[in-house]
Amino acid sequence: MKLLLLPLLAVANLALMACSGSASHAGGSSEETNALAGILVDSVGLPVANAWVEVRPASDDPVTVALRKPIASVDEIFLVASVWRDTTDKEGRWAVQPGFSGSFTVVAGAANGFRSIHSVVFLDSLQILDTIWPASPLVFKLDLPEGALGGNEVTLPGTRYSAISDSLGMVRFDSLPQGHFDMIMHPKLQARLAKSYWRVAHVGTSKVWGPFSVQGISDSTWAQASVHDGAILDTLHCPYLYEYGVRSWWTFDDLQPAQPLQDFLDTRGHSASGILYGGTPVVGVNGFALSLENSAQFGVIETTGSTFDSLQAFSVELWVRVRALPDLELYQMNLVGQLGVGDALSEDLFSLALVRDSVGAQPHFAFLLSDGNSGALSDSGKVISNSAVDVGEWIYLAATWDGKRSCIYVNDDAPVCRELSISALLKSPEPMYFGKENLHVDLDDVRVIGICLNESDVRYRWLKRFQ
Repeated sequence: MKLLLLPLLAVANLALMACSGSASHAGGSSEETNALAGILVDSVGLPVANAWVEVRPASDDPVTVALRKPIASVDEIFLVASVWRDTTDKEGRWAVQPGFSGSFTVVAGAANGFRSIHSVVFLDSLQILDTIWPASPLVFKLDLPEGALGGNEVTLPGTRYSAISDSLGMVRFDSLPQGHFDMIMHPKLQARLAKSYWRVAHVGTSKVWGPFSVQGISDSTWAQASVHDGAILDTLHCPYLYEYGVRSWWTFDDLQPAQPLQDFLDTRGHSASGILYGGTPVVGVNGFALSLENSAQFGVIETTGSTFDSLQAFSVELWVRVRALPDLELYQMNLVGQLGVGDALSEDLFSLALVRDSVGAQPHFAFLLSDGNSGALSDSGKVISNSAVDVGEWIYLAATWDGKRSCIYVNDDAPVCRELSISALLKSPEPMYFGKENLHVDLDDVRVIGICLNESDVRYRWLKRFQ
């Protein structure tokens, strides 16, 4: 079957949708204002009569709650603010009248068990839903920390569909309409894991895009996410909260223009104040960013305090914009790192850097890691990204170490990873530098995190910029 959704205000003059009067009846009326209407047809284009249609605001989220009765029995109920229903007439027409425009989810079904579900925006363009098929199960696993697999609720906003994960993290929808819709994961560990949105294509092989943050999926966010084909929906890797595990966070939002020497602060307060030598504030990804033009302009934190205490695994992330590439054949230029400068006996820990390893090669980003004790950073602990540098563009960088393997991420591209011989990180006495290279670059939201981020966490953070 196909479900054709037509914004009434745009097609009131079409003969197919025209009817006289405004009395309420099956199939609705094309003269209703702020109404939603459609035609339900089968696979050969014949109208389907007596099919049911339910319309809800796409923002309505059917989270279940427990209603406790005096006799201590518990019923689950669904909280949904609004629902409009209609039944198709003999011409397959239906219409409802929410009274306002916006984003809605439409679920339709016929007596033969065929179902369809789709989230659409009405009253501004023609909407067409693809062929609908018999309802089918949707089963997948949640990737969560041990002990948190059970009791997590997954909902389809704008519908009455909801499921709760079992003790193994399995989520089962036994009979779900096929189509395109949003899905929300509500974690049980709300102080640690993020409530996240996903976009699902449940048509044949189910695919998923995301995770998106709690603001939902805007057009600009979806445009970025849909560049890549969706992943097969067999496992959902649930992201950590953006604030969870952050050891230190430098936003640069308090920088003042035209001050050659000033402090900049760790918003978490774990490290000492940094000193900025030159550099200027510019508009960044979030608030202000730090712009450095050459090696004489840099920031330094002489004492990192407790930022790197007792690290079992860690991540470093930042937004970077390279204004111009160095005019050199070979180079390795620090963006952010805890390292000595020009001393082979230093006790370097890490550096996120811009590198060009061979003559004529494209520059790439690299993550260099040592154990904080054995000397200067070297190629033995270097991981280089596959992605060439886009000059003038804001780029999200993340580097991780899980105790054995080091990875570097560029935007939402697949990471490059490498097994290292490092088995433990020691606290390094070296300063932490921002820049200090002959490079024109902007830095924003530099964060050290006491957990190892994965691909889902990285995509979640990268997509936040577009929401």
